[in-house]
Amino acid sequence: MAADKSMKVLVVDDYQTMCTEICNTFKFMGFENTDCTSTTTQALEKLKNDNYGLVIYDWFTGPNNGAEFFKAMSEDKLRQIPIIVVSNVINDDMRKEMADIGVPEYLTKPFNTSVLSKKLIAIFGE
Repeated sequence: MAADKSMKVLVVDDYQTMCTEICNTFKFMGFENTDCTSTTTQALEKLKNDNYGLVIYDWFTGPNNGAEFFKAMSEDKLRQIPIIVVSNVINDDMRKEMADIGVPEYLTKPFNTSVLSKKLIAIFGE
């Protein structure tokens, strides 16, 4: 099953320019519903009150750290929503931490549509 381009995508990044850039990348790829937020608090509120099909999350967006945000996402109905973690730097310690808590996919910023497409195929299929 391919990614439904009408699904809502939530981008969580405390750097507004990057948030806009990621949303524009999705729009360029044909996704119709993208939304941005700059804190994990706002993101969790949005996720609880709306139906998102994918979350793109910058590992260093606060006030929760990456592990805390992922744990919160693992509760209730939110556990069904796929997550792709993004960061400017992903080192071995981060990879280990993400693997330990079950982060399924991650990307190093900046990324292009080709790289993003491969991640979406890994999550949703062809």
